[in-house]
Amino acid sequence: RSAPAPSGDPALRLWQLLLRRLARRGYRPRAGEGPRDFIDRVVRAQPQWREVLQPACALYLRSRYLEAADAASLQALRSAVLAVRL
Repeated sequence: RSAPAPSGDPALRLWQLLLRRLARRGYRPRAGEGPRDFIDRVVRAQPQWREVLQPACALYLRSRYLEAADAASLQALRSAVLAVRL
């Protein structure tokens, strides 16, 4: 299976980085599963990851859907994603 085409959206690229990290640990989003539901499912299975995954998800949703992703919000998202050490 080929890799998805790179996105021009920096928030989406950071989210995809987080998804790759989770996939290496055996967690992949199910068909039709949104970001929040996916992270909630992972956290139910791995509660010790809650404090890094939930903020990363919230920042992604805010940057991608709720407000224009400015440099500060993208930096916060980048920091949150890079802080995820699974």
